[in-house]
This record gives sequence, structure tokens and C-alpha cells, in this order.
Amino acid sequence: MLLKSIVEAIIFLLFINETTAKKNKTTPWPPVVKTSRKALHRSVYKESGNLGYYSFSNIRYGRITNRFTAPAQLCTSIFRSCHNGNPSISRPTTLDDSVNDSPKCSQAIPQWKIENIDKHEKKRENTSLSSLTHIPLNEVEDCLFLDIMVPRKTWDQTHIHAKVKLAPVLVWIHGGGFTSGDKSLHKDPSPLLAHGIELLKEGMIVVSINYRLGLFGFLSGDYGVISNAGLLDQRMALGWVQSYIIKFGGDRSRVAVIGEGAGAGSIMHHLTAPNISSHFFPNLQPSSRRHREFPFRSAILQSPTFLPLIPSQSENTRAKVLAMASKISGRQIKSINKLRKLPYDVLYAVNTAIVNNSSYGTFTFGPAIDHVKGAKSYVPDFPLRRLRAGVMAKDVAILLGRRKNEGNLFKTKHIALDSGFKALLTCTFPTVAKHHIDYMSEKVYPKSDYDSFDHGEVNRSADALADLFVNCNVKYLLKYYRTSYGYFLDMASISQDQLLKRALFSNDGPYLDGFNTSFIFQSLQKKLIWFSTFIWSGSDAVDLKRYHEKSEVLLVTDDGLSGYIPDPNVRNRCHYWAEAPYGGTSRGWS
Repeated sequence: MLLKSIVEAIIFLLFINETTAKKNKTTPWPPVVKTSRKALHRSVYKESGNLGYYSFSNIRYGRITNRFTAPAQLCTSIFRSCHNGNPSISRPTTLDDSVNDSPKCSQAIPQWKIENIDKHEKKRENTSLSSLTHIPLNEVEDCLFLDIMVPRKTWDQTHIHAKVKLAPVLVWIHGGGFTSGDKSLHKDPSPLLAHGIELLKEGMIVVSINYRLGLFGFLSGDYGVISNAGLLDQRMALGWVQSYIIKFGGDRSRVAVIGEGAGAGSIMHHLTAPNISSHFFPNLQPSSRRHREFPFRSAILQSPTFLPLIPSQSENTRAKVLAMASKISGRQIKSINKLRKLPYDVLYAVNTAIVNNSSYGTFTFGPAIDHVKGAKSYVPDFPLRRLRAGVMAKDVAILLGRRKNEGNLFKTKHIALDSGFKALLTCTFPTVAKHHIDYMSEKVYPKSDYDSFDHGEVNRSADALADLFVNCNVKYLLKYYRTSYGYFLDMASISQDQLLKRALFSNDGPYLDGFNTSFIFQSLQKKLIWFSTFIWSGSDAVDLKRYHEKSEVLLVTDDGLSGYIPDPNVRNRCHYWAEAPYGGTSRGWS
């Protein structure tokens, strides 16, 4: 009787194991990754089409212990607890895999941009702005999280077959004018992951990060704050990838960063920042000095965008913040220390109000020259000047794209006279002396260069802001990097909107006159993957011409990839913006 029971039990266990094995063939048990004694990261298995992948969501890469400071290291010791720091800092209450509930950093959008989006979005944003105390539950200060997406095939190969080499890694840095956006892709990443497997035996891994925004990430103009905290967040995330991506099957020596708009502008700052690994986040560096490499080997930048903030402008913004904080809180806030102690809902309202009132084409907050000089300065000077001086990460290969008529975003029909053009420049640089504004109007962008019958002042304004925000960044990066490649988008405006993100994370392009342009996006996606993974291998698969061979860029039109053309971005006006007296001191423009 006992023997019979044992046999039945064995048969039952064999049946269960067989059933489980069959089940696992179709629905793999989601893996768990341990990055430290305290950190276990569970994945969710997802399928789209014929591709299965593991999504590791809401992985914490840093901590916020105080406002307007650098991010703090993760606490990995099991023998001591971490201090949360400032009790006023808002923190996520729950973490799940829902896109809607995923933690994001505090958001804000300028009124001029709200007016440019569709009516539904406009209504939604206006509702939010009418009540300054309304804060979405998932918008918090303690928001330093990242997501990792690993194809099932990549996971199986790198964790089961030790001889298969690790997969390259693509890190997405979102845009949004440094005041909005988050790590949620809002699109299915499977087309990109599937394309990676088609081109690479080991596939590729995608990482997307949060970083602090607006007032919380880019307050400057005071010795009591760490300027560019949002950039330091990104740098910490890149350091985390260097330390831990191997546990997910990723190759830390083949990391590419990619960004559009403010995301690309961020990458430009990282490229021209001092190598401060020994000063910031030393624990995220490999123990062997020989392996302490720059955190990425290649970079793809689409329309790198930011406003160079002069020191006096940063100081002016700080004064506005303190005044707005006093108004909203109902008490005098005259110092950064008092600002730090305010409740989160008050600071959120201050951020919303300041960003909402940004001058046309600007977002108020963004990267700025550090007030604190020396070894811990991450932005000691403007990137254009750093590039001209040859101070940048020279071993990184870069691919740059820009759109025709970048200034269309900044066009406004309210500018019809020369005085309107000067007024726009004054709003963009409110602390700049009048004679500098006159010089820009009369010498750099003279009225005689524009046809007054063709919205001359509008196009003049668009050209000036496009050069300042985007075009000169692209020109100097291509010019001063020896391993640089470029492309130029001459497409319908509907095709250009968030092109890079759609080309990466979608198979679908817009329909133009009934014509599906998705094949253009797929062709561009292939180029991007080839560049990010093969550029240092010497492979002919990249099939791109270096910019310095003939100063040519790849032309992308609504008909597809249309060969190489001379760079249309050859502008002497960029010399003015690089040499302008708005330098790192209070001299000149300031």
C-alpha cells in the first residue's frame, strides 16, 4: 500500500513537471535579477507578434535625499538603513508595471506649447493649470527609475549559453524641453527589439530612464544649489548601466545613447562634460581602473535642443522662483534653504506657474553653466565653446540629424515688424543689454536678408531661434568630432514630428496623400541600429559616410533615403553664437 502511494506520487510529480515544462515553452517564467543584496528586480513577460521579451520596470538607480542637490547613491548594505533625508520630498506610494502609474518626475508645459497642441490636449492641460494644487499621483520628486527591455532570445542566449557574447545596449534619454517627459515609451518596443535580432545574433537591449525636470532638476543661479541636477541624474543612470547591465545580458562596452530634442541636448552636455567619475558616483565605477571607460561608445542625436542660459538669466530665474514661492505659500521665501523646506504641492505649483509663463519658444529651465567651479563642475562652459576648444569625449562616435526648418516650432505670426524681432530676442534673453540685441538684429540677422512679403520677420525669428537652439549644435558637433556622421530630414512636417522616437519604437509612419511612409521609418531604424552596434567593429554594414570626408550628410525625404548632399547647415552665424560675450562669467551679455 505504501509502495503504491509512493509510485502514484512519483507519477503525479512527473506529470506536473511535464505540464510545467510544456507551459514554460509558451509562457516562460519571468526571470528575476539581483543587483545587490537589497535589490531584486522581477520581470514581466510580454509578447507582440512573434517576439517575446522581458520587461524590467521601475528599477531604482538613485535616490533623492534633498532638493536641488546631486542624486544620492543607492543604499546596498544590509547592515545599515538609508536615511531618506528631507521629509518634505514626495515619494512613490506603489510600484507596478502600468504605464499610467509608473513613477515620473514632476511635469510642466509652457503655455505657448499648450496652444500648439490639439484641442483635446489643450483642454486637459488647461484644466490642470487652473488648479495648481492638483498633482497626478505618479508625479513625484523621488523619481529616479529606469526600465529595461530584454528579448527572450537574448536572455536565453546570454544566460544559458555562456559562449554567446553579450548584447549591445541602447539607452533612450527622453525629450520634453527639460520640463516634461518620462521613461515610458508609450509605444510597443517589440519592432525595435525584433529588428535588432534580425541584424544581430545576440539581439539588443533597450533601457529608458527618468531624470528630474524643471525647477526640481534645473534650478541654478545660486551657490546653495547643485546646478544641472537633472544631467547628474542621467549620468548616474549611465553609471548604473555600466555596473549592472551585464546581469541582464548587456555588454557595457557596447552602450549607445540616443535622444531627440532635449534628450539629444542632454547627450551633447555629457559629451562635453569633464570626466568626473572619480568625483561623482565613484561606487558605480568598476574596481579596476583599466575598465573605467566613458559610459557610452556611440551616440545618436536628433535635433539637440537647449537654450544657452547665461549666468544673469539663471539668477533672474532664481529670483522669480523665490517670488512665486512667496506668493503661493503666503510667506516670505528669500533663500534656497527656505525653498527646500516647502511642501511638495507648493513647489509643484511654483514649477507649473514658472514654466507656464515661459517666453515663446523657451521652457525657462534647462542646462546652465555651474555656479560652483572646479573639479565638481559638470557644465563649466557652453558646449559650443567646449567643442571649439577640443574638450570633449573624443573616442565616441556620433550620428546627428536635423530637420529642414527647425525654427518652425518657434514661429509666431505675432511678429510682423523689426521691433517684434527685437522683442522676441529680448524675451529670449531678458537680461542682455540693448546694444547686443541691436547688433543681432542689424548684423547677424539683418532685415534685408528676408523677403518682407513672405512673412519675413516670422522666418527671421525662426532662423535665429533655430540656429541658437539646434542648428549650431549640430554644425559644431559634426565639425569638431572626427568620427561624426550626419543626416538631414527634408520631409513633410507630419513626418518630422518626434521622428526619431517613432522610427525607433514603431513600424508605422504617417500617411501622406494616401501613401504609407512606414518603409522610410524602417529604413531609418535599420541605419540607427547598424550605427549604434557596428560603428566600432569596422563592419561595412554601417554604410554611412563620415562627415569629414566631403562635409556631406544623408538626405532623408518622404521618398526614402535619397543619397548624400552637401551639408545645408553651413552657417557663418554659428560663429557669432559660439563667440558671443555671454560667457561663463557675469561679463559681456550678463
